[in-house]
Amino acid sequence: MLKTIIKIVTLVGFILFLGNVNAQEVAQDTIKGRMLHGTIDENGDTIPRVYLGQQYVWARRTFPNKKEEKKYTRLMKNVMVVYPYAKMANELLAKYEAEFDTITDRKIRKSYYKKVEDELWAKYGDDLKNMTVSQGRILIKLVDRETDRTSYELVKEMRSGFTAFVFQGMARMFGHNLKSEYNAQDEDKYIEEIIIAIESNQI
Repeated sequence: MLKTIIKIVTLVGFILFLGNVNAQEVAQDTIKGRMLHGTIDENGDTIPRVYLGQQYVWARRTFPNKKEEKKYTRLMKNVMVVYPYAKMANELLAKYEAEFDTITDRKIRKSYYKKVEDELWAKYGDDLKNMTVSQGRILIKLVDRETDRTSYELVKEMRSGFTAFVFQGMARMFGHNLKSEYNAQDEDKYIEEIIIAIESNQI
């Protein structure tokens, strides 16, 4: 049964400062194959212009007690484990969905889907089956964040409503909810904070 739940998570997982510069001309150069842009001022000096992207700065987080600090640290570690799989789920979903939509025969679609599922399980199953219940719950949330669809919706679209219903029932037995939605502004705000820190290379 545990493997079934793990395969559900696997299935779900594999089925989301520039100001105006007054310049007389734009200068360009390359360093190690990268194009650099800049402006030339009135003295003929080149001022480089670097695209930094959006940056985030937080005050040092404080906790009311050691228990809450450990809880946050554990959440951060769990997010760091599962986030790459959620990102990969979005990429693979886009790839396989495009191919899947070209197949109209139901039996062929089912055969193709089973083949993809087996390939993904063979490649990533060992990693995913070592996930804890907490990590699996976070992964389900992050799949919704990345794909803008709950795990339940993905299973329903790619398998059937009945399969989604059965999977949901089994998932509930192990403390999961495939209908869980990601809420970055409320209950998942700490997860979102951690993801932003990951994406901005702060952790």
